[in-house]
Amino acid sequence: MRSVVHDYLAEALSELAAENSGELAGYIPELAGADPERLGAVFTTVDGEVYGAGDDDVEFTIQSISKPFAYALALADRGFSAVLAKVGVEPSGEAFNEISLENETGRPRNPMINAGAITTHSLLGSEHLLPAERVDRVVRGLSAFAGRRLEVDETVCVSEMENAHRNLASAHMLRSHNILTGDPRDVVEGYIRQCSVLVTARDLAVMAATLANQGVNPVTGERGVSLFERFSSDMGLHVMEVPAAARAVVRSNHVLGRGAGAVRVLQAQGGIRFAGAERIVREFIGANFDESRVVLDFTLVSSLDDVARRMLLELARRLAGDGLGIYFVDPELIIPDPDRGDGVLVPVIADAEHLLRDPARKAEGSRKGVSAADP
Repeated sequence: MRSVVHDYLAEALSELAAENSGELAGYIPELAGADPERLGAVFTTVDGEVYGAGDDDVEFTIQSISKPFAYALALADRGFSAVLAKVGVEPSGEAFNEISLENETGRPRNPMINAGAITTHSLLGSEHLLPAERVDRVVRGLSAFAGRRLEVDETVCVSEMENAHRNLASAHMLRSHNILTGDPRDVVEGYIRQCSVLVTARDLAVMAATLANQGVNPVTGERGVSLFERFSSDMGLHVMEVPAAARAVVRSNHVLGRGAGAVRVLQAQGGIRFAGAERIVREFIGANFDESRVVLDFTLVSSLDDVARRMLLELARRLAGDGLGIYFVDPELIIPDPDRGDGVLVPVIADAEHLLRDPARKAEGSRKGVSAADP
């Protein structure tokens, strides 16, 4: 059975393929030549499952998406206090390329505007690194987030540097306030090389999942423990801590009975949103089990959002399409209208043990509008 998530991504991209709003980055000649027809999307879970569709393996330069990752690296290299002394953390409400500094200190207001990102780049690695060594530090760091060795697009780098007048102006202002201590041109060139690192949509999804997974790359398993220990020490909390709900949503996946009358029961628990539903769906993708009947037990589920509900009903439809009998145990009516999407209601039963007394029974969901019978 194909994954619901893969098909959802493919369908969404197909429906939006004709969307042509927005503009290319015309202020950089090399970026203005990008192909606007490219479209891809990727989801990555914190336990390493990657779903992609469309042009998800086409490389492009990371540009401003590098900013939060470079900031994380700077925090690891210099510590929170040292970085905060140079870059603020307050929203500016201004354009990304605004030359915006605090009146009293000369600090950029945050690391997401260009002045802050340029300063952040200057804080990568130790204080006395050469410019080329600092670039190597950020490329290695971004590569660790992505789980593969990334490279710089030299053509884009040259094109951006030829048009870097505003960034150079920001850097010289930062130097006048002693926020930057090195040559402003060297720092800007290093920052532009950082922005010219080539990534794919798949890389970016893995990078984001690494942040969400407390600094551990979910695909490679490489541990960023020192980075997040530093966060904990400096800030007094795990800033990237993720609730365990998605990982713990499957309480059990077991079999009742034996032989032809056996029933597979998946018992879910807690609040279920997209990530939790994806975890349930994955239990059945590529699974080889002999049972012809499946029960999804929602007795211990406290809540189910709309996306998760639709995913689980689609799972039920696909399992039925594969010839399996599919039932819900749902005493709290977590899914009050269990329509599989084809006008057929999934049978709702009191508990899975009822099926053991009727080994030959297959699920025959009633048409919508007629109550599904409890055996």
